[in-house]
Amino acid sequence: MDGTGLDVRTVRDEPLGVLMTRGHPLAALDGIGWADLEGQELLWFPRELASGYHDAVLAACRAAGWRPALRTATARRAITRAELASGDPVVALRPRWDAAGEPGLAWRPLTAEGAPRLRYGLARPGDAPHPLLPGLARHLAR
Repeated sequence: MDGTGLDVRTVRDEPLGVLMTRGHPLAALDGIGWADLEGQELLWFPRELASGYHDAVLAACRAAGWRPALRTATARRAITRAELASGDPVVALRPRWDAAGEPGLAWRPLTAEGAPRLRYGLARPGDAPHPLLPGLARHLAR
């Protein structure tokens, strides 16, 4: 994204971890490194949904030496669970809160150097301050 003329602030910064079924062999680990992911497919969303984030996460994977085969994910949680539970060596990279309350799924931190993060930003025109923006930024950071 071209941020020329915008005031952009990061309001939330979440580490990505590895989401898998509770029965997946990697679920027995306390933390997962890049080498642990060798041979795993990545359940990942189509690029057109968020090209910058899509590319940044895959670039971090490649920079660390992991070049996973991609399996297209959908926005439907039941289908995501079914894909992860397929018995195939497949994982997803997600923030911890994405696994909360999901039966049968396990989330483990990606403890590797250069692990990607999910960052939420608030952008506004740099020359148009608005009195509600500081409060909105504080609320989003929770």
